[in-house]
Amino acid sequence: MKTTYFVIAVRPIRDNEDEADFIINDETLVIDAVEKCDLENLTIGEEKIRKTFPKHKIMVTHLPLLELFSLLSNISEIEVELIQEGLVAHVDSAPSRLGMAFDWEQKHNATIQKGSC
Repeated sequence: MKTTYFVIAVRPIRDNEDEADFIINDETLVIDAVEKCDLENLTIGEEKIRKTFPKHKIMVTHLPLLELFSLLSNISEIEVELIQEGLVAHVDSAPSRLGMAFDWEQKHNATIQKGSC
């Protein structure tokens, strides 16, 4: 099975729009177009989007990343529910890079890290 990629054309939000898809470095962006392709056709997809939307910023991501965001978000919600019920939560002996990104406060909080090497 081939990995699905998305080539996404985004533009700054207009004054009359209130829905945002991304906020990057204080710039609020909305999606105007998405080209779905596999890795072999990624260049073609990018060229197609760039030609049609020459003034837009172009982002590329792949479907497994979006699916992983959804999964990690669901796991976090389940862990909160388990903790509220007094049960054990977060059993993960080898978290993924993105899993650790969802727990960034654990990694970057000096109070939590103090005393551990």
